[in-house]
Amino acid sequence: MDSNNSSDSSIINASDSDNLISTNDNSTSSENARQNDTIDNNFEYNFTRIDGNNMPPPPPRIHFTSSPPVHVRNDSGNILSYFEYFFSPDLLHLIETETNRYARNHTGKHENHTQHNKWQDTTVNEIYVFLALHILQSLVQKPIVEWYWSKRHSIDTPFMRNIMTYDRFRLLKSCLHFVDNNIQIPPDHPNPKLHKIWPVFNRINRSFMSAITPNQDLSVDESLLLYKGRLGWKQYLPLKRFRFGIKTFMLCEANTGYIYSQIIYTGKGTIINEEYKNLSQPTSIILTLAEPLLDKGYCIITDNYYTSSELASILLTRNTDIYGTVRQNRKHIPAVIKTEKLKREDKIAFQDGKICIIKWKDKKDVVTLSTIHNADMTTVQKNNKTKIVPKVVYDYNFTMGGVDKADQNLRYYSTTKSRGKKYYYKIFIHLLDKAIWNAYILHKKEGETMTHLQFRLELIDKLIAKYHKKVQTPSKDLPLLPHRSD
Repeated sequence: MDSNNSSDSSIINASDSDNLISTNDNSTSSENARQNDTIDNNFEYNFTRIDGNNMPPPPPRIHFTSSPPVHVRNDSGNILSYFEYFFSPDLLHLIETETNRYARNHTGKHENHTQHNKWQDTTVNEIYVFLALHILQSLVQKPIVEWYWSKRHSIDTPFMRNIMTYDRFRLLKSCLHFVDNNIQIPPDHPNPKLHKIWPVFNRINRSFMSAITPNQDLSVDESLLLYKGRLGWKQYLPLKRFRFGIKTFMLCEANTGYIYSQIIYTGKGTIINEEYKNLSQPTSIILTLAEPLLDKGYCIITDNYYTSSELASILLTRNTDIYGTVRQNRKHIPAVIKTEKLKREDKIAFQDGKICIIKWKDKKDVVTLSTIHNADMTTVQKNNKTKIVPKVVYDYNFTMGGVDKADQNLRYYSTTKSRGKKYYYKIFIHLLDKAIWNAYILHKKEGETMTHLQFRLELIDKLIAKYHKKVQTPSKDLPLLPHRSD
């Protein structure tokens, strides 16, 4: 694909890496002019039908002005450095402080729970070990948490109780906190509905963005975290595996699935840049997620919930390309796209400047919008059969799966459990999974061949060895895990 060639177009200086995570640094004069204004979305369109016998060439990609280095220093090659970049000692110190505060405030208030009355302050080291045990539970799966500490011969896991007692693990889990409950939520809080998890979510999200400069192609989609408790902004997505839960909009690298930025949907209070408040929700979500990457020549791949002529026009003014499927009833889509009936494998196409809209008949109608494709067709092999499809459809199928790839790998070794009433704890554990996945992608970008499973197991060993001094590193005589490609 074109992105492979474009991604090497320039090299970024190390001193420029900080500028990639801030929308205020090194702003151009046009960006300064936008800071206090809303985006103008009053675009005019004049789509003309493309003659299949006299097809114009595909619009050129916008020049990609970034190269994709990893910004996390790891001279020793220790995988723990990547994980600690996201779950840093500073972040763990915040959790330590708030957990101890919460536990002390509740000491003596639980007459039926004597463990609460025997609280001993936790430490950063202990919380790292606590997280390591959570990660281990994603690899050695048992239906009930208590079974990890059971001495029953058939299910015995002595490693767990050698590291931490079940009572201590359960007590840490019940007391884990991230904010001071005694402080009233300030009226200017960015998102009051996420108050209990906001300091952790905000820090981790910023660290995801600062860790790398992503490759040119990016994909955006929703992810759903299973949650069965009561929550005013719990979502129902019938096409997702779990259907009910907490919805997150994610922007990922298309080829690796690295999670670059994310927005948790909380209904009316969902965090959107003020600059985009006058736009439709799908458009404002995309622009908020991609804000640090605009004006650099990126290409965003979206599904039909997000794609629109409005979004394409705005992105083009910010030197950003887009392509993806689009709904036929979107505003500014030519009326004939919706009304004209096509036979199998027929197509019609319309173009206005860089924006090209194609309707192609497969088993069903497929409508796409692109700023880098024309109506060219390409041949693909599927199930030992040759099929001719639009080039934009072929590229979409190969690049849209960034979020799905991340979701799929997070489900393989998920540390989140189906039970649990504390929504903020579920989000925290899910952020742990995402941090591990991103740390793994950083490790792979350095040329390593370790699998995701091997990475998690190695991470557990490193955490225990560094933060639990009584435990020795595992024997090197253990058989290696089978190697496979993730």
